[in-house]
Amino acid sequence: MYLLNGRAMSSDLSQWVRTRARELGFSKVGIARAEPLGIETERLEWWLHNRFHAYMKWMEEKKEARKNPQYLLPSVKSIVCVALNYYTEPQESAHINNRVKISRYAWGADYHGVVKKKLRTLLTEIQTRVPECQGRICVDSAPIMEKVWAQRSGIGWIGKNTLVLTREYGSWVFLGILLLSVELEYDVPMSNYCGTCRRCLEACPTQALVNEYVLDASRCIAYFTIEFQGEIPRELATQFTPWVYGCDICQEVCPWNKKFAKSTTEPSFLPNHTLINLSFCDIYSWTEEDYRKCCNKSPIKRIGYKQFIRNVTAIGQLKNKNT
Repeated sequence: MYLLNGRAMSSDLSQWVRTRARELGFSKVGIARAEPLGIETERLEWWLHNRFHAYMKWMEEKKEARKNPQYLLPSVKSIVCVALNYYTEPQESAHINNRVKISRYAWGADYHGVVKKKLRTLLTEIQTRVPECQGRICVDSAPIMEKVWAQRSGIGWIGKNTLVLTREYGSWVFLGILLLSVELEYDVPMSNYCGTCRRCLEACPTQALVNEYVLDASRCIAYFTIEFQGEIPRELATQFTPWVYGCDICQEVCPWNKKFAKSTTEPSFLPNHTLINLSFCDIYSWTEEDYRKCCNKSPIKRIGYKQFIRNVTAIGQLKNKNT
């Protein structure tokens, strides 16, 4: 048991947290001081003011919470940020000319459950050592700026495509946050290594990256195929083919990803070969039961059968007209 009555104890616990997180399978771990955000909140306000969040009203409704981690845990003093590599190699397909494309993060099991389970184990073990420690786990389910804390904790930097880039794995990582009510030793924030490169901006077919570090969700393929509930605008959908769930274009062209991508060691993220080899024709005949059987463990299940079929139908029809 750790008694947090001095710097030595804080240092010992911090080192144990870093070591244990890696033992649980996390690829990277960093620790930042919990405090209200400054310049980042100004950027958030500007982004919301310009309506770049499109129809994601929850971004605006809970913006105050995003500015200060104390909203989620009043006693918070430290933020542990973890990254988990999910990259797997591109897969060959028998339907190479008619295959749908699905974002690589959805090829395997839903990361929410995988990351939460590991963080839950870490938090339980921390509280065994420090019974007075309060904690909260956040994996996309709470209003917190994960990417900002990843940069502040030394995990990586926010690239021009607005994704977190690491020097070891590129941007092929899932993020998780653990809020703790104890003082720990904090890591040095990560510097930015994008340099003068603009390949992600130049490659985006819908020009959703309207400037360096600025994403307009109302033009983003991932937004329309995952978050958007209405009818996909035809003028944009012509640029989506063959992406029917998410989009990896800005990641695929990134030099950091091309050079440093490593295959994941997490078994849960190994690809569902049935899913990633689907053609448009395969899905046209799907029933809701077919959808459940194929997508039950994937993040795709979160958007539901009707929305997934909407994507495939809208994008597939345009693809057929253009071929």
